[in-house]
Amino acid sequence: MLFTRRPGYRRFEYRPRYYDPSREQTLRERLRRQRERVRRTRRRPMSLLWMLALLLMALYLYGRL
Repeated sequence: MLFTRRPGYRRFEYRPRYYDPSREQTLRERLRRQRERVRRTRRRPMSLLWMLALLLMALYLYGRL
C-alpha cells in the first residue's frame, strides 16, 4: 500500500455574475412581451370551439364502435 493514489480536492472555476441594470431591463421587457403573447393566444374562443368539436366527434366515433 505504498503507492496508492490519495483522493484530492476537486477544483472548479467560479466566475461571479455582476448585476447589469440595462441587461436586466431588457430581460424583463422580453419576458413581459412573451407573457402577453401567451395571454393573447389563450383568449381565443375559437380554439376552444375546435377542441369541443373534436371531442364530440371522437365520442361519436367511439360510440359507433
